[in-house]
Amino acid sequence: MQSLHDLISRNETKLTQKVIAYLKDKGYVEYTSTLMEAWRMSITGISKIILSLSKKSESIPEIGPNTDYTKDEVFSFAIREARLHRNRGTNYNLFFGAFKYYRQTYNDLILEQGFEKQYENYCLNFVNRCFDWIELGFSSEWLTLKEKDYIDDLQESNRTMTNEKNKYLTIFESCSVPIVILDNDCYIDNLNFKAAQLFMDTIIPGSGYYGGEFRNIYFSWFSRELAVFVNNSQKQFSFETSLDTKEGKKHFQVMFNRMLDVTDKFKGTIVTLHDITELKMMEKEMARLGRLELIGEMAAGIGHEIRNPMTTVRGFLQLISSKQENKGYQDVFRLMIEELDRANSIISEYLTMSKDKHVTLEKHNLNHIIEKIFPLIRADSLKIGRNINKHLQEIPDLLLDEKEIRQLILNLTRNGLEAMTEGKNLTIATYMEDSEVVLAVKDEGNGIGPEVLDKLGTPFFTTKDNGTGLGLAVCYSIAKRHKARIDFKTSSEGTIFCVKFLWQ
Repeated sequence: MQSLHDLISRNETKLTQKVIAYLKDKGYVEYTSTLMEAWRMSITGISKIILSLSKKSESIPEIGPNTDYTKDEVFSFAIREARLHRNRGTNYNLFFGAFKYYRQTYNDLILEQGFEKQYENYCLNFVNRCFDWIELGFSSEWLTLKEKDYIDDLQESNRTMTNEKNKYLTIFESCSVPIVILDNDCYIDNLNFKAAQLFMDTIIPGSGYYGGEFRNIYFSWFSRELAVFVNNSQKQFSFETSLDTKEGKKHFQVMFNRMLDVTDKFKGTIVTLHDITELKMMEKEMARLGRLELIGEMAAGIGHEIRNPMTTVRGFLQLISSKQENKGYQDVFRLMIEELDRANSIISEYLTMSKDKHVTLEKHNLNHIIEKIFPLIRADSLKIGRNINKHLQEIPDLLLDEKEIRQLILNLTRNGLEAMTEGKNLTIATYMEDSEVVLAVKDEGNGIGPEVLDKLGTPFFTTKDNGTGLGLAVCYSIAKRHKARIDFKTSSEGTIFCVKFLWQ
């Protein structure tokens, strides 16, 4: 008997796959589970009964006219399974017919082993008698029901299925990750609330399921990638892409997954979109800071070496220009000295990006620093016909290097003023946002072009005719030394730069 026991014990997967194949071929899977585990558990239950009986006795379990089935484990198993499937809405013909192919599956397994004929017949008789007992239990449970019992069962089944559907629909709608379910032809079958919020004109959970206005629409967002996935045998495929959403342009890691339906009733693709916009921004920021750090190291290494000979040259030019015989070349000498001074100012800015630059952090209030330099900023704005406003809210003191913060504010405001045409307004504001103190500089220019965004803050990159390309790079360096960060938003109506200092 050990051979039959071992055969059934070690072939659970094979039995599961075989019974699914039979029932798919015979059309029994329309209202059955789609997941492998449900099928495996049904095989496990039947195998457990056969193995239990084989351990008790090698004799074939016969059916007698006076057997007390109420105390039998096989009979009890059959009644439980009958009630379970009846409560799921399965009728007697469907359930009993399908069970015949379970029997056939076990018979096939025995016949495929090549046992000696006498032992093969014994195994077949033993297994078939076990199935007879189980079927007798099924029939006993089903045939004793009255019409009222069927109606009660049907109502209970409907309530259970409705609650189960509502439970999983609620989970689906509550997922924070956008999910789109596609049919086999890549039309939208359903999408969850987060996906509807991002891509459709709705803010009502369940619109995709109950309303249906988004269903049967061809899913064209990643048509090329989807076509490749649908036409090959991959179970999963992922890639990164940018999409325009109702919340603006976002970067996603897109994942395609095939339906885990072993019955092939529900063929299609699950599309999940993981928002990696912040991660991409962080990667860009890290790359930019890495470039700044490299520039800073170069600045510290060569800045002073360049300034020393320049100082010497400037001194000799002043000396030579003072001689009487060179009085006719004063304009030339003045131009040369001015250009040397301009080069020296660029090097001075360059040196502020050194990561080893010493900063003196003391308690200061951003509002006080802004008030001190506001007359200078106003003078700059009036000179070029721009207006300037300030909206300073009450904010706590921070540990700041006043000279560096002055330079940060001046660089940002001058950039804003130069970005606008005459008559436009520049606004300087301070406020609290969660645990951060925010310095905001907003202009009314035409915004920053997309071709410039990735290079913003890169040393020596400038769109100005006479710019050095160091102003914003210096701001980022100052922010980094103060453990602050710079965010910005830009559109055709202007740009706002926000320097966010962590408080406490």
